[in-house]
Amino acid sequence: MGQKHRIRAFRGALEATYGVDAVPGADDALLVTGDFTLTANYDTVKWDPARPFLGAAEEFPVGQSFSLSGQVDLAGSGTQGVAPAWGKLLLPCGFAQTTVTGLATIQASPPTSSGTPAGGFTYTKQTAFAGELPRTVTLTCTTGGGSGVAAFTVAAPATSLDAAYNQAGVVMTDALAFALPNAAEIVPTITGPFTVGDTFTIKLMPPHVYYTPVSENFSSLSNYVHFSKKNHKLLGMRGNAQLVLDAKTLPKIKLDYLALYGGILHEAAPPAVNLAAWKKPVPVNHVHTAMPLLHGHTAPMYAFTYNHGAKVTHIDLAGLEEVALTDREGTGSITIVDPTLQDWDYYASVRDVLLGGFSVIHGTTPGNIVAIEGVAAQVTKPRYDNKDGDIALGLDLTFQPTDAGNDEIKIIVY
Repeated sequence: MGQKHRIRAFRGALEATYGVDAVPGADDALLVTGDFTLTANYDTVKWDPARPFLGAAEEFPVGQSFSLSGQVDLAGSGTQGVAPAWGKLLLPCGFAQTTVTGLATIQASPPTSSGTPAGGFTYTKQTAFAGELPRTVTLTCTTGGGSGVAAFTVAAPATSLDAAYNQAGVVMTDALAFALPNAAEIVPTITGPFTVGDTFTIKLMPPHVYYTPVSENFSSLSNYVHFSKKNHKLLGMRGNAQLVLDAKTLPKIKLDYLALYGGILHEAAPPAVNLAAWKKPVPVNHVHTAMPLLHGHTAPMYAFTYNHGAKVTHIDLAGLEEVALTDREGTGSITIVDPTLQDWDYYASVRDVLLGGFSVIHGTTPGNIVAIEGVAAQVTKPRYDNKDGDIALGLDLTFQPTDAGNDEIKIIVY
């Protein structure tokens, strides 16, 4: 009998030096779900000798690479501020990883002012935010004056895990701790006396890890694929990632890689793998997934996809072999319950080439909450669909960066 298709093992580790085997071990195991494809690619040149008879001639391989496609579950690490197991798979697709813990969970000084307040203050951070979901705190002056006199109402709306916060008459004094929700504390320095109505906001974030695009210095991965009693060594691997959130299914990250050939060895038994870092996902539904926000409007969602659009090519020159990431264009699509024109005139958004924000949050348990955000999404190609007898709206999306660059998409794991 042949080898069993379901017996496979994947191990992947980020490379310190491009194309140099990082030798992934048991703790570098990858939990690939569903089917996958592994393809050997050969660039060839045909030999064309002049001979006194007809017939085929050999083709010579002039370049060799591997393609690997599969998918992994979109879930957190189980612990806020700890990267999910799939994080290292995004980095070779043109992302960077940033971890936020400790005092970094409080917005950097100064606060964000509303309007043109008479007073102002800066602050240092004293105690980290201990909440489980992001909160925006609003400080509204109710008693004017300077240090030790000015008083504020400190408020934050409820979250799915926290009650609303509202403390009145909180006096602000230079060099003394000023309390914010969920144990966060700052130490203010007043830069000018306040008047009643002066308003400021401070954002608080739980420990989290986030992923944003980069345009240079791309990471690469060494990947060992045990399949059919062979260990396929793929080096210098880079590729593209897609996020898929469809109702009544499990959320996925679809991955398509190109890699250098690192050798194929006989491996009689599957290697030891430790999959403890991979947490189980939760389904996309009304219990676990919030309604998305698109151009300032919400509606129940049937499906959402994001395609990072990273383009890779195999370069094989005298003195250089590399899988190069050459470009990207973030696109996607969304299907929602068709809104009325009073709720949202999306035809005007399409016609006027309007850009707007996008966000969707999946998961409700700290450590397993994933948010996807775009700062400037364009909607195009509106179309109607029949979903169980109801009218659904489909839209194509293009995720634009701002002038700052590398900010068209942000994947946050709380």
